[in-house]
Amino acid sequence: MITIFSEAEAKKAITDIIANTSDIKDPMNFARSIVKINAIKKVNETIRSCDDCKIGAPVKTIGYGNPNASVMMICDYPIDQQIKLNKECVVPFEGTKYFDSFEMMFRRLGINKDEIFWMNSMQCYNKKNKIYRCPYSYEIEKCSVYMKYMVDVIHPSMIILLGSVALSCFKKVPMNDIHGTWIDAFTIPAMPTYSPSYIDQLEKLDYDPDKIKYLKNAMCKDITTAFEYLQKKYPYNNVTNKEGVIQI
Repeated sequence: MITIFSEAEAKKAITDIIANTSDIKDPMNFARSIVKINAIKKVNETIRSCDDCKIGAPVKTIGYGNPNASVMMICDYPIDQQIKLNKECVVPFEGTKYFDSFEMMFRRLGINKDEIFWMNSMQCYNKKNKIYRCPYSYEIEKCSVYMKYMVDVIHPSMIILLGSVALSCFKKVPMNDIHGTWIDAFTIPAMPTYSPSYIDQLEKLDYDPDKIKYLKNAMCKDITTAFEYLQKKYPYNNVTNKEGVIQI
């Protein structure tokens, strides 16, 4: 279980930190950073030891990135390629071509990838009897608690939802109907779009090439729109470059 401090306990912890950091210019910001780092560590430790469900996951994902990030990328769940890493825990898209693809996209957009925090909506690998299936609603509800808690800890300026499972944690609507439009995620603006792993699965099934091209373009456009919003609303942010988001 995740430990939740009472308001009184939290205030005392922050007060104690501030009282012992008189040489720091912004002690409150320092205190928040310490609290965030420890909260992220606690959530990740809890994920590592979690055995609440019966999925029997051979790999789990944990949160990764800047604790003070302005942007959260929330993905669906671990994918098949990550099992081959033979690791107990991975971070979203680690060991896959998608991780490199996002780095390339961020470079082309002029985005500082070090100012982003990554989290899956489901931390367990969702596969049974070697056959892919959509996660059940009770599995999403149970596992997404970790992601929702992490959103509260990071409290980014915006969220990008990569995939239908991530979207379903905040709004029950088909991705085709809502991608590229803003929704509310705990009062934080969130941009839903397609997951690159979903598009890749369709390609492997010899899906309509024109539809594949549309999905890829839609994903790039949605992500570009999200960062353009961040640049416009927070022009002095640390995520986008000074010239603004570059069109791709």
